[in-house]
Amino acid sequence: MQITRRSLMAAGGMLAAGAATGLSPRRVFAQDKQLNVMSNAVSRTTSTEGPGGNIVTPWEQQTGWTVEWTPFGDSNDLYERLMREASLSETEIDVGWLLNTRATARNLSLFEPLDDLMAANPIENFEDIFPNMVDAMTLDGKIYGIPFRQAVGGLHYNEQLLEERGLTQPPQTAEDILEYAKQLSYTRDDGSKVYGFLLVGYPSIVGYSRGWNGDYITSDFKVLANQPPMVRTITAMRDMYAAGAFPEAFVTTLKEDQNTWMQQGRVAMCITPMGRNTLFNDPAKSLYSGRIKTIAIPSSPEIEGQFPVAPANVEMWNMVIPRASKRKEQAWDFIRNLISTENVLKAALNGNGPIRASTYRNPAYNVGYAAEEGKALAVSRPPMPAFDNSARADDMFVEAFQSALLGMQEPQEAMDGLTEEVTALMPS
Repeated sequence: MQITRRSLMAAGGMLAAGAATGLSPRRVFAQDKQLNVMSNAVSRTTSTEGPGGNIVTPWEQQTGWTVEWTPFGDSNDLYERLMREASLSETEIDVGWLLNTRATARNLSLFEPLDDLMAANPIENFEDIFPNMVDAMTLDGKIYGIPFRQAVGGLHYNEQLLEERGLTQPPQTAEDILEYAKQLSYTRDDGSKVYGFLLVGYPSIVGYSRGWNGDYITSDFKVLANQPPMVRTITAMRDMYAAGAFPEAFVTTLKEDQNTWMQQGRVAMCITPMGRNTLFNDPAKSLYSGRIKTIAIPSSPEIEGQFPVAPANVEMWNMVIPRASKRKEQAWDFIRNLISTENVLKAALNGNGPIRASTYRNPAYNVGYAAEEGKALAVSRPPMPAFDNSARADDMFVEAFQSALLGMQEPQEAMDGLTEEVTALMPS
């Protein structure tokens, strides 16, 4: 292989990435029949380790190709590195992992449209993949990414705390969540304070609004923050806060705090990805191992005819092929292998979030909340489409939410102002 300045720089970057992620620096340069894959660390683990087995090795043995992983623990680091590689006129990266929230038109232009590859070598039972996930990676009728791992929002509740308050079942409607939150805010016999409900970040707030089929920004970039479902959500949250059912320190509360508070019983309910169930019930960390349950977010009777459960937020890690890759056919075959019906099940048994409906009908996938997750995914959609100003729109939403919760503005006033400001940020 000819050694160029670019290849030396790429090698240096891969060595640095390997050092940062614990990778061995072996085979830095692409070799014959070597496929270079840049992913998030969890996807690499669920592809190669766990009760379901390694789903990559059989493909390597069948094809004679070797997969060289470059996994990243931090999603921002992965995004920056992948975009840098995809921007080059030549790259040794053949497959990358891209979050749907990063799938802007400008970013997708750096990756190969997959329709021709799919037509020549189809994906097994492609219709089995949840369509909303495919839609999130489709631009101008062309598919640019195939989902591998999903995180869909659910309602987590502490069964023991419900029992202490005389509640024999979880909330059945979106309206119930408000009433439950108030009943579940109390001081226990040991003097510890329990808050009924906690939401951290705009996706979980949007997730609660989905109980009334609410949205912040739709897939076609319409800002609906000031419409009745979202205003109703913000009003309910204000009422919870006034009743002491929502933590006073919510402004500085982080996702890590939410995890700890659920494990310690300081919060009775929260909305966050369903996969957190395992963390909340970790015997080594949780005081309530086995007692924290997860269900689909209940919908209001007003929409249950259309949505039996709330159309929860879903975000996905998607596999993409850089336009500058020199091994596109092999990259595509690798992608096809990872999302075969059999391998999606195996990866799910390894802890991956399944992207096929059939996985939830398979008795082998016996995760306790599997049926609820399947219900949620059938109607789910992303919390917000990908666009260049999405991070700013996220911050603006949180600021308006806080203003309404703290009584600085009425919910309708706060959402009207937010809608006007964010509409100006939307793509033309």
